[in-house]
Amino acid sequence: MKHTQRSFSFLMEFVIILFFFALAATICAGFLLKAKEKEATAITLQHDLLQAQSIIEELQIASDVPFEQRFDSIKKDELNYQKGNMKIIFNDKALSSGKIQLWHEDVILCEIPFVLGEIYHAYE
Repeated sequence: MKHTQRSFSFLMEFVIILFFFALAATICAGFLLKAKEKEATAITLQHDLLQAQSIIEELQIASDVPFEQRFDSIKKDELNYQKGNMKIIFNDKALSSGKIQLWHEDVILCEIPFVLGEIYHAYE
């Protein structure tokens, strides 16, 4: 009789331990999934930041090619353009200043202001 009670208590303890490890594994898997999603968002943001920097640098160069063709973007209205997760918003019709907004799932992640015009060379 004592032997069966020990076996039953050992079995219950074993089931509780298995339940605890299953619960811990589920929580860890959730953390790993969220970390993977954040990593993907960070990689996308890094890529978009580099692309925004490139666009600003190319805007400094005068060109006769329309903006939409130069940067493969979609013209939303007279002063707004969109390219993927990026919105390029000019402040005036002269296209001399504005900002680039980086979006992810309808949330602004970053806003980069820019001013175009002559580059000032301080050491000349």
